[in-house]
Amino acid sequence: MVWVMSTGSKAGLWFVRKHPRKAAKVGMTLARHPKRTVTIVKIGRAAPGIVRQARDAKDDPRLRDHMNETRDALTSASKRLRGSDDLSGAMTDEKLWSELRRAAAAMAAGYAAAQSPKPKPRRRRLRKLALTVGVIGAGAYAGYRATRGVGDQA
Repeated sequence: MVWVMSTGSKAGLWFVRKHPRKAAKVGMTLARHPKRTVTIVKIGRAAPGIVRQARDAKDDPRLRDHMNETRDALTSASKRLRGSDDLSGAMTDEKLWSELRRAAAAMAAGYAAAQSPKPKPRRRRLRKLALTVGVIGAGAYAGYRATRGVGDQA
């Protein structure tokens, strides 16, 4: 039986070999705070899934529209604040508050869209596989006919 080490184990052994004192300090810290260690491990394991969701949400046109609306609302609100020297008047400026409310609504809608991204259309891999096998088979048959099957024609 061949024992294969995971990439994480290999990286851990490399770290221990290269930096033994630092590894000892990290090990002692992990041993002293087991709950924190468990939390960090859970976050580390969940990170690839979160990244995958973020990448999927990035391509969602609904989310892009909400982000553009949020950016426009915050930009207009910041321009309104820059144009005013009276900070106490900014607290009662209704147009400023309406822009901030619009930005908050767009952010909430974008967050909701990111939580439930539209599923990607399912890819038809079987069709591609059948086409590939068919092309390879046709090429093999044509090669066979060109080299060996010439005399078989009747």
